[in-house]
Amino acid sequence: TEIYTLSLHDALPISLVFESLGKYDEAVKDLQRSLELLPDDEKDFASIGLIFQKKKDYAKSIIWLDKAIHKKPFVGDYWLFRSQSWFLSGNKINAREDAEKAKSLGIVLSEKYQEELK
Repeated sequence: TEIYTLSLHDALPISLVFESLGKYDEAVKDLQRSLELLPDDEKDFASIGLIFQKKKDYAKSIIWLDKAIHKKPFVGDYWLFRSQSWFLSGNKINAREDAEKAKSLGIVLSEKYQEELK
């Protein structure tokens, strides 16, 4: 008999529902509650960072994505997400550096994004 245990990420997180409805503050609160249970979950840090990116609060987005990168620096997506936040905040230098790191970790950048970073 195989025993299967569920983790918090096996179920559809309510934060995704809130986010899909544009209820970003509620989504962040839900993810923060999740972090109380799993304080080292870099996916939640990244999710919060992406929500702040959607809210155009790039400074907070970068802070949360920094936390994800600190936990798992070998995940190229986190570097790309932070690159995008840097770019959207007007900082092409940091955006370019993070994009290069993402590429070194196997992320393929669109030609359009690469052109925008020049």
